Amino acid sequence: MVEEAQGPINFTMLLTLFGDRLNGTDEESHIMNAFKLFDGEAKGTIHRDMLREILTAQGNPAERLTDQQFNQVLEGAPIDNKGNMDYGAFTRIIKRGKQDDE
Repeated sequence: MVEEAQGPINFTMLLTLFGDRLNGTDEESHIMNAFKLFDGEAKGTIHRDMLREILTAQGNPAERLTDQQFNQVLEGAPIDNKGNMDYGAFTRIIKRGKQDDE
């Protein structure tokens, strides 16, 4: 997917790439359920460090993100001052675009 980008990947480009992949495939509820698997306390948030571990160090090595890619993915994401990402808001941004969240 990263290779499909025309130029540097910023948050907007990532959303476009995600949107191209997700449009018509996964409903918001499916994405939310995937995030909920990592939210043991059902707070609606995932800590940035936990998400970094999941996306950069776990799973198939060929599909892991680099630290730089991870930082690009979360650029502009709804993360509070404690490092918690609101995955509901992030899912809406992925599926509908940033303007829906503003």
